[in-house]
Amino acid sequence: MLKNVSYLTKLLLAYSTIIGLLFLIFISIYYEVQVKNLKKSSQDNLIQMTSRVSDQFKGVLDEMSRISRGVAISSEVQAAMNEIAQDNAPENYFYFHPQGKSRIQDVIIGLNGTYFNNRSFNVISKNYDYVGVDIYNGVTLDKKALSRITWIRYVLENNISKYISPVSEDMYGRSRNETFSFVRLIQNEYKTYGVIDVQFEKTYLDKIFTMELSGYPVHTVVVKDDNTMFYSTGGAPAGAMEPLVRNCEVGPGSQTIQSMSLDGKKYIVCSTLLNDYDMKLYLLVNTEHYLASVNNTTTVFVICAVTILAALLLIVYGVTQSLYKPIRQLRDNVSRIDYATISVDLQVADTNNEVTQLTHAFEKMLEDIRHATGELMQLRTREIQAYYKMLQAQINPHFMHNILAVIGMMGRQKNAPEIMDMCSALTRMLSYSTDTTQSTVTIQQELEHVSNYLKLMKYRYLDYLEYTLEIDECLKQVTIPKFVLQPIAENCFQHSLQDAEPPYRIIIRGSIDENGWNIAIEDNGRGFTEGAIARLKEQFETVNREIDEGMFSSDFQIGGLALINTYGRLRLYSNGKIRLDLSNTPDGGSRVVISFEGE
Repeated sequence: MLKNVSYLTKLLLAYSTIIGLLFLIFISIYYEVQVKNLKKSSQDNLIQMTSRVSDQFKGVLDEMSRISRGVAISSEVQAAMNEIAQDNAPENYFYFHPQGKSRIQDVIIGLNGTYFNNRSFNVISKNYDYVGVDIYNGVTLDKKALSRITWIRYVLENNISKYISPVSEDMYGRSRNETFSFVRLIQNEYKTYGVIDVQFEKTYLDKIFTMELSGYPVHTVVVKDDNTMFYSTGGAPAGAMEPLVRNCEVGPGSQTIQSMSLDGKKYIVCSTLLNDYDMKLYLLVNTEHYLASVNNTTTVFVICAVTILAALLLIVYGVTQSLYKPIRQLRDNVSRIDYATISVDLQVADTNNEVTQLTHAFEKMLEDIRHATGELMQLRTREIQAYYKMLQAQINPHFMHNILAVIGMMGRQKNAPEIMDMCSALTRMLSYSTDTTQSTVTIQQELEHVSNYLKLMKYRYLDYLEYTLEIDECLKQVTIPKFVLQPIAENCFQHSLQDAEPPYRIIIRGSIDENGWNIAIEDNGRGFTEGAIARLKEQFETVNREIDEGMFSSDFQIGGLALINTYGRLRLYSNGKIRLDLSNTPDGGSRVVISFEGE
């Protein structure tokens, strides 16, 4: 289909496709990241809201419980209620006995104080005699009307110690606002006298549960332990209670976050349990609402991206159009190359400066190719020679392994397990040293290598040498350059311990935490002199300069590793993030610390 399409058109189509795909991938990644971050942030905020409002809601119920309990156990109230226990007259007993009424009201005021806005307190006997404390003006119910209040009758008839009624219209008829009640039996171990009904208006709950997240409403649903609705905010999904109770796992003292569909819309639901009052609290946020900002931002971003893409394509078209003609001429020159001599008769139009520059560059490229071809042949020859030398060099390690194995077996036959142990340790060291497949290893591998070395030195010095390896398990999987620890341990014998009095002690400690890791190699020898430390630090600085200038090489022979080489390889490997510090221990021995700060 594109066979007859011009090169310029193909180029534009390719640029359009690549740039369009890049924009699409970027926008997709941006959208996913923003949605993920916003969802995480919204969930965290919703958990905090749930914790806060559950504490506030519990505080309201705690206050109602405190007042109702105080009234229920009050001896003054029980004494006043006991005086009317036998009275079953149709009239309210307290109409004719104001002293008893005053005693009960004094107890309520003592527990509640003088603040009665949006709340009322009702003491009702088993015969529905009634004492109320509130600031409402108006209706006073008779016994028959009181007996029709469902939660009062339910508590008295079923002898329920306490009961919290759902939010509903005020059955006392004193307020136009909806109310909820905390009802508790007034009783002692011998007798039940009646109930105390602490009633608050719904506005208490509205103040707690009216919330917003990112400018959008957070809906609240409170369900009682018998799966009946206690309270819900306006705008909460209709019929939400049943799927919430069925699908949401609610645990005491914690918040649970999950996504679910309600009324055909997706919501994030945070739930918790008020264990003291057997109530489940659900906070709901419509997913479409909190994602609206991301969707709007992404839409604007897409429009800007399309505009930028169109502008880029116009720029690419103009630039390509201006370059196409000289490139075509260069193509013609390439078609005339004599591949036998790698040369071409260049035809350059003096009036076209751009073509002249391209042609000169092309001529220089041909010259460089001729030189590179010769160098490549020489390099190939050297590579073949090096390969044969490498094959020859491999003979010696294999020979040594075999000989050591034979010596070890002879030691075992002669009942000399120490010989077998030394041969095994030396074999492992040779295998580690001649393995060129790895330039970096784990600290675990380096520890095994230095342990083999110290074991052999232990056989040399016998009881004069003690060594200890104390390394955190988590540190053993950290990766470092090969041949770092053993050269430092060897340096202890060659310098610090050389003229020291035995016994000799070498300790290798390693630890790791959230701030980084470090490995310290210490001995009890003569330590570093001040001059030695100064010279080594000066050489470290020289290594730093050579690395920065590109003149330092980390390709060392196995036998030439020392502190300077170890420092240089650590510097190259970590770009200076791994440090090597020299000092002396308080006892005078040397200390070399390899450390890394960061995650």
